[in-house]
Amino acid sequence: MSSEISLGRVAGPFNVSPFPDGFLVSPLNTVAKRDSNERRVIVDLRWPCGSSVNDGISLGSFLGELLELSYPTTDAIVSAIISFSQGCILYKQDPRKAYQQFPVEPHDYHSVGYTWNSQFYFDTVSTIGLRLAAMACQRSTLAVTWIFNLGLPVQCDNEVAVTALNSGQRRNAFLNPCLHKVCFLVAKHNFEIRAVHLSGVLNGEAEVLLCWNMPLHVRKRFLQCVTRDASLKFQCHLASSS
Repeated sequence: MSSEISLGRVAGPFNVSPFPDGFLVSPLNTVAKRDSNERRVIVDLRWPCGSSVNDGISLGSFLGELLELSYPTTDAIVSAIISFSQGCILYKQDPRKAYQQFPVEPHDYHSVGYTWNSQFYFDTVSTIGLRLAAMACQRSTLAVTWIFNLGLPVQCDNEVAVTALNSGQRRNAFLNPCLHKVCFLVAKHNFEIRAVHLSGVLNGEAEVLLCWNMPLHVRKRFLQCVTRDASLKFQCHLASSS
């Protein structure tokens, strides 16, 4: 538990409930590890049956879109080998702590709680046993597969950069070194980039997210500017409409 806390994956211990307005506490359970005598501790989010955390998560959709959750079968692997014919290379990757790469939304922290030694804890990342974790992991692996099979779509609000990415050529002291690096990565990993122009208005959320890791005083100043500019644009729109 101490190692998970130090890595920021678990919050606690708390002597009292960290969410006085409502804190869902699920029981701890253990399952056997494959090829090991150790047992894996999991939070049983299937209990109580009918009103558990997992019961509140849809089985057939993820982020508002239909998603059929399924795992690779032996038949699917055999079919892939046959389609690629003799001499193909079979590669299996099992990422360590794959589910924990996906954080839990802060407003859902109150739903993933448990107790140990009369103290309260909650997970800040997805874990085995959380239905949403499997969905997020599969959706991400499907996205990676799609990118390498069909190409990496890039949306940019700079028309010059879009032209440069699609043509691979630009007489610009700043863009040329960037293009060289991009072309090298494309050739090294054998995928394609397709750039599409995106209007500056539609790119506002991405700009905010891009600047989120800036120092606090810079981030505050940036958000103030964004808010002010948005307010001015709205006022201008109202004036022109009237």
